[in-house]
Amino acid sequence: MKYNKILLICLSILLLSGCTTKYDLTINRDNTITEKISGTVSLEELDNKDRSDLNTYLYALDLATPLIEEQGEYNKEIKDNEKVKDFVYTYTYKNNYSKANVLNKCFENIEYSETDNTYTFHLYGEFYCLLSDEVEINLTSNYAVTDNNADKVSGNKYTWIINKDKNIDIKAIVNKNIEAITPTKEKSILTPYQIATVILLIILIIISFVIYKKRNSENN
Repeated sequence: MKYNKILLICLSILLLSGCTTKYDLTINRDNTITEKISGTVSLEELDNKDRSDLNTYLYALDLATPLIEEQGEYNKEIKDNEKVKDFVYTYTYKNNYSKANVLNKCFENIEYSETDNTYTFHLYGEFYCLLSDEVEINLTSNYAVTDNNADKVSGNKYTWIINKDKNIDIKAIVNKNIEAITPTKEKSILTPYQIATVILLIILIIISFVIYKKRNSENN
């Protein structure tokens, strides 16, 4: 019980931010899942006097593990600034995302499965790791997402915003047999103003050349 309490505090602080917090999942073509937790924590939040019995910074930024039962180790990048700490934690799951700490400890209801053909996510109810105003959750997939209820979709990136005002409801089905279509950048097209400017420049060059040739012929 004590371990679960400490773990929940760890995950909560990792998903805590006065400004920005993002939880990114990327489904790779080799059927691994990369988790990235990134954000900013103020030194004031880390030095929380209300938790005198806990070294919040130690637990949150040193001891949090990606897998349940204190297994695994995050790749940690922490940058100290004047009043905040910027952090990026990453970990790649290999057929074991069902044992992810964030998945198991932060969401009230979990329906997650992985088969030879699909990944299925349905996370709903309360979100236990929300200590800031909101958390952005992103799912990026190299396979086609055939069903989802994302708040925002950009190419093969699906985004949900979690805040204090509503329970969460995250749904996504990923088909491993279909490659995601990554949108290509449209070729830039000149605007009418740009076209007119180019034409004017060409005309000016031609006129200048004609005048130059005329003056040369008159001098000769």
